[in-house]
Amino acid sequence: MWKFTLFIYLICVNSYALPLSISNKPHFSFNQIGTLDACAVYKKRRDSINCNPANFKSSSYEGMVFHLTTKTDGDSVDTGKELLFEPISESNLRDIFELNAFSSWDANSIIEFRTTLFYLSYEPIYTSANFFLYNPAFPEVSLNLSSQRRINITVGEEFKFLSYNVLSFGTNVNYFERRYFSGTFALLDVSGSGVDELINFKKTSGINADVGLTYQSTYSKYIPIISVQMRNLGAIHEINNEKVKSEKFIEPILLYETYTKIDVGYDLTLDYGSLGFAVSLPYNKDMSELYTDYITSSVSYSLWDFEVMGASSLYTQMMAIKFASPMNAIGIYFGKSKAIGNFLDDYENYAGVTLEIYL
Repeated sequence: MWKFTLFIYLICVNSYALPLSISNKPHFSFNQIGTLDACAVYKKRRDSINCNPANFKSSSYEGMVFHLTTKTDGDSVDTGKELLFEPISESNLRDIFELNAFSSWDANSIIEFRTTLFYLSYEPIYTSANFFLYNPAFPEVSLNLSSQRRINITVGEEFKFLSYNVLSFGTNVNYFERRYFSGTFALLDVSGSGVDELINFKKTSGINADVGLTYQSTYSKYIPIISVQMRNLGAIHEINNEKVKSEKFIEPILLYETYTKIDVGYDLTLDYGSLGFAVSLPYNKDMSELYTDYITSSVSYSLWDFEVMGASSLYTQMMAIKFASPMNAIGIYFGKSKAIGNFLDDYENYAGVTLEIYL
């Protein structure tokens, strides 16, 4: 039986209650990793389709690409291997807890096929191994567990109007199969119960869709590009507000539920390369609430086959570098994140690598 866990960030709302939650950033492309998903207005990048389906027409690349992404820092890899491939027991969780109360490891792979008419991608596995242990006197484990595979098709079109304005539209539809668990248990329960009794996976499958729009004026480079997206349309997953406010449960947001995302920024063509700036504003699905903790700013510079990106939000910072050739590309990223609020002062430092092979 697979034992996969989702990437965890912790939200602690105030000093009296310590609710936990997850903000998971998609890891479908180098752009999304390097900018913490604040990349929807970077229309000229090779993998900008994953940032916003409206960028389909801006990408002229055709052919097949294979992506592989994984974290590389030693502690996270060792922890991930133990949680994914070895039986979960009280002893190995205690060993992990002695090293770090919060750890994460994730990996995914994507095969994509691009034509001038559509973009098709297949994600055979998207996993992450993460955990948080708290209450040292009587250790308890908070986990959010998931494994997923997905197939996706994207189409899009551009429309020019009033001479200097370009409106781009795109949508992708994806079919997914997912195994999911969110819950907590005492560390001592592992020794008295089987893991299958403590971790009851919920299996789901279905069809979701993303819809994106971008507006760009060619009249002046000082007019910003605006992107609006609705993600996971048709999703049956809903945020459990009781878990969000709980001191024990970890509840993911901006991951499987329907939500809205607005990006504003620039993607400027320079004499040497291109330079971009962006701010990403995430909302709930009806735009009645702005998730202020996850407002993200990013910067991107691209010159020939070299790219460098950086991003920052309230509790997460990221830097990424990518080197490409006609046959392949390698990206390296470095980041750090901490628990939201004042619950945990320590940052988790992590690093990772992405590999792209152009077929």
